[in-house]
Amino acid sequence: MSSETRIKPLRHQPPIPSGYVLGRTSDGTGDAELIPLSDLGRELNATGTLGSPTAGLQAVSSGHLLSNLTGSTAIPTGHSVSATLDYTLGSTQGQIIDRDASAGGVLDPGTPGQFLKTLGAAANPAWATVANVLSAIADGSLLANTSGGSAVPVATTLTAMIDYVMGSAQGDLLYRNASGWVVLAPGTSGQFLKTLGAAANPAWASVGAGGSAGGLFNQVLSATPTSSSTGLSTVAGAGAAIADTATGLLLTATAGGAVYTASVPATPYTITALLVVAGPSAVGALGWTDGTKYHFIYNGTTSIGAKDKINVQKNSAVNTFSGTDYNVQWGFNGGPAWVQVTDDGTNAIFRASADGANFFTAFSVAKAAGYLGAGGYTRLFIGTPGGGTDCTLVSWA
Repeated sequence: MSSETRIKPLRHQPPIPSGYVLGRTSDGTGDAELIPLSDLGRELNATGTLGSPTAGLQAVSSGHLLSNLTGSTAIPTGHSVSATLDYTLGSTQGQIIDRDASAGGVLDPGTPGQFLKTLGAAANPAWATVANVLSAIADGSLLANTSGGSAVPVATTLTAMIDYVMGSAQGDLLYRNASGWVVLAPGTSGQFLKTLGAAANPAWASVGAGGSAGGLFNQVLSATPTSSSTGLSTVAGAGAAIADTATGLLLTATAGGAVYTASVPATPYTITALLVVAGPSAVGALGWTDGTKYHFIYNGTTSIGAKDKINVQKNSAVNTFSGTDYNVQWGFNGGPAWVQVTDDGTNAIFRASADGANFFTAFSVAKAAGYLGAGGYTRLFIGTPGGGTDCTLVSWA
């Protein structure tokens, strides 16, 4: 016997509350009674009471749903969401569900490399190809920003880029120092580019007046140095004086003295000098001063009968000894020696040579840790600090 609840119209109906109907079961037994609308369609269970509205549905796995995927009308059965989407929309790998103007649908995969592009509101997304965002530029050009501020790079020649970054002076040379590519400004007319070996920067140097053939040091001597050509003009030390001579810049200093420049070249730079002293107990020094203290390398001896030596020394004043960084006996007495100083932007380097071409490093120190401090290596000088004799600067490059 069917347990469906059926509504049978009655001839005389009392007032019915909202949400109820008046009826009785289909077997015709019992008096008519008020039945909640929510009980309509519910089944009677074994005890004759109303059961749950879903008591007759089959159980399905967690995460599944009841759907009909048979291709025709049928009782729904349990399926996964993925299986239902595959059946309803499609199962091609790479498909994307989207919503068009009327219903949900599928966007099929695009061409490899395309991207999904929105066309804004009230429009469907679509696959699109990335266009070439770079415009063609002339052959041999590059994209660069030389505007002086932040800007989109534009077609620029390599020459224009180098001019902007490094400078555009005729005769400039580019070379690699210890930290990056920099410019070597043009030297004096007649000079040649000289390498100082590995771990050193090239520098302009002058050929001696005798040319490249014959004569001691002709290949490495500069033109005759003067106070004007070297910038050595400020004298320190009691009774010290300078004079330009046929052989070079003469410093006379009866009690020891020095002559120094007002500034130094832009770093990195190297200065090479040949100094000749006029007595058996004298030194010829090249180095830096801050105007008070001195840090220098010298060739010579400070006592009669002692062998010459290469010394890197510190003086708290032009003739006041403060300390030694390097000291080694030179191979012969009274012979000239080439001395050289380099400022690579970070370090103060002292070198010496017997022939003016092959130098050895006597001492090197970071300027920040050096005797004159990071900001003290600001003037170059030559002199006879602590010695009372004359000194001639024969070569300066």
